[in-house]
Amino acid sequence: MVEVVAWAASNGDRSENADYLYGKRRLGQIDSRIRFLTKRIDAAVVVDPAAPRPGSAATRVFFGATVTYKDAAGLEHIVSIVGIDEVDLDRGYISWRSPLANALMKASPGDRVDLRAPAKTEHLEIIEVAMNKFNDELFEAGVLLGYDGLHPSSKGARVHFCGQNRTVIDGPFAESKELIAGFWFWQVKSLEEAIEWVKRCPNPHEGDTDIEIRQILEPEDFASAFNDEEIQNEKNFRAQMAARAAKK
Repeated sequence: MVEVVAWAASNGDRSENADYLYGKRRLGQIDSRIRFLTKRIDAAVVVDPAAPRPGSAATRVFFGATVTYKDAAGLEHIVSIVGIDEVDLDRGYISWRSPLANALMKASPGDRVDLRAPAKTEHLEIIEVAMNKFNDELFEAGVLLGYDGLHPSSKGARVHFCGQNRTVIDGPFAESKELIAGFWFWQVKSLEEAIEWVKRCPNPHEGDTDIEIRQILEPEDFASAFNDEEIQNEKNFRAQMAARAAKK
């Protein structure tokens, strides 16, 4: 954009130069957005929903919580309370500043709260602060190594390989029902132990949901294809990545 503005300025009279005037205005908008994002990043605080919380706070709704509640009609809903930059209604991610989040905040399972909206006031019942409690259990058991959610495919892209050719496909993707919405990294002794943990997990979404269990390949799994030196090099490389990540 800077190069475009410089080129437009070199064309002469700037007072009636549309390229220059538009480019200058666009640069101002970009600078304003950068300043806004810089302030947001400086003020941001990382919240870990899996971090243990003392006493009654462990079961209360808080920022980052995933909550199951029942509306006045008896229908159950699942929402997660996130920052305003993470809102995604298709995934049930609601802003912590929304009327619904304000109604749910600090409530515990079994509590009844009032959702005050411009049109009406609705009575809600808290069923479960589920995923937080489950993550707490995983953390306390030493099983949870990490986890995260993924943005919808509308914000992603695919790169298709065909020989030497590369084709970029913008989201959303038609086979969205097959996409991964989030993941955990667990450390367990066996597949059977992982299955038992998954069976204890609350349903992450309304309706039918599948949680797939996959084992991460270890260097020893390549013993038939690599020699001992190559396997040791792979272990060293993974250790270096872990050490670098720990420094960030």
